[in-house]
Amino acid sequence: MENKDLLKTGLEIDIVDRLKVLEKMKEKGYNPYPYEFDKTNDVKEIVNDPDKFMDKYVKIAGRVYSVRKHGGIVFYDIKEEGYRIQVVIKKDITKNFEDAYEFIQRGDIIGVYGKVGRTKAGELSVFAEDWIILTKSLISLPDQWYGFTDVEERYRKRYLDLLMNDEVRRYFEIRFKTISYVRKYFENLGYIEVQTPVLQPIYGGANAKPFITYVNDLKENWYLRIATELYLKRYLVGGFNKVFEIGPDFRNESIDVTHNPEFTMLEAYEAYANRDKMMEIVENLIYGIAKDIIGKDYIEYNGKKISLKPPWRRLTMYDALKEYANIDVTKLSDEEIMEIMKQNNIQLELKEYNRGLAITALFEELVEDRLIEPTYIIEHPKESTPLCKLSRKDPSLVERAEGYILGVEVTNIYSELNDPILQNKLLLEQAKMRELGFEEAHLYDQDFVEALMYGMPPTGGIGIGIDRVIMLLLGIKSIKEIIPFPMVKKKTESEAVKILTKYTSNKDNKS
Repeated sequence: MENKDLLKTGLEIDIVDRLKVLEKMKEKGYNPYPYEFDKTNDVKEIVNDPDKFMDKYVKIAGRVYSVRKHGGIVFYDIKEEGYRIQVVIKKDITKNFEDAYEFIQRGDIIGVYGKVGRTKAGELSVFAEDWIILTKSLISLPDQWYGFTDVEERYRKRYLDLLMNDEVRRYFEIRFKTISYVRKYFENLGYIEVQTPVLQPIYGGANAKPFITYVNDLKENWYLRIATELYLKRYLVGGFNKVFEIGPDFRNESIDVTHNPEFTMLEAYEAYANRDKMMEIVENLIYGIAKDIIGKDYIEYNGKKISLKPPWRRLTMYDALKEYANIDVTKLSDEEIMEIMKQNNIQLELKEYNRGLAITALFEELVEDRLIEPTYIIEHPKESTPLCKLSRKDPSLVERAEGYILGVEVTNIYSELNDPILQNKLLLEQAKMRELGFEEAHLYDQDFVEALMYGMPPTGGIGIGIDRVIMLLLGIKSIKEIIPFPMVKKKTESEAVKILTKYTSNKDNKS
């Protein structure tokens, strides 16, 4: 006769075992999911100042990471908010010892009441006199020795990644502290944090492909924003002088080590400022994040320390091409530029040649990844953006800066265009580019042009990719490591939930 248990997977055996324990708990009158627990202290407090708590009674809570049973004594390692402490239950001091011995399993969240002390081996511990299971875990945690290392599973189940990998938890603590730091930085400069719509009737503010959605009540296609720029500028038209927003943008483009379709951007705009002032604001901000949050004002790269201390290097795009690619575009004809593009397998999305976009493409392909030291690339071809003032030095260029660290673009900065006549002309040219196959060209936003007709003051504007900055400062190779829940291929079914349903669907689930 076939043994059905032999057909079960390890996951199924684990879940079934835990469901049996759950039922036994209920039979004995325990609620495996109580409503609250009145802690007296965090584990962090005790770990950071053990002498203060020695021989004192505490009520603490945490998740069980390991269980070591030795007859009439059990040692549990519990963690809370990244801090670990040992809990000891003993037959002669712990209430309902036998139940604790049987019911508490790895992964459970428990609360304990007991005295702080040390074991004979000197381990800081709470000697529990009473205990409670606060949450019964129905799946064992991944093995603590082998860890949780499958990359796609880590991204898909970030909650487990955070539980099992202390370094990942540290990354996200730094991420959230960084966002808080950025917010305070701009508030201290007199900026006001504002909000702009995530759903927009016309997307704009960047060259990108959007995500499209349909608004049933309006019977219209709308878009997830690709940038906050055009709405933030409307605030300046409306009389706000310094505004910023930190939030998600969405671009329906590639997913790779520096791109995720949903990402966090900071955009800030200051009336009466220009590109040069905004460059100073950005370099001081990134330097401050590194020094105050990460704890060092440099990045380690190939055994070298790359200083982030301002001022960063300023280099025109033409000079960068000359220095890093040995190409002097000022001396080249269009035919010669096209030949260099052909040699390097560089193609434009346009159906016809455009000199400014061709020069920009040469820079992106041949220079970008060589900009290791913090560098601002200034004076871009005017065709690269329709939202920036023309350069005062050369009307074929715009007063724009892109900031690079370790070959990755981290910021985009403009002296913002506020001439409605020129803005209208440039957006109409963008519309023609779309007709020529440039899908990422800006849409013609007449409402924005009308806003400029009422008058926007001279303005400096910046955009900073928060995810990229944190990634670079931490020396992380993939942006997905610093985005809490990055985009991965959809997986709608769960083997664990199938097993749970199989064994519980016909049972009363009331605790």
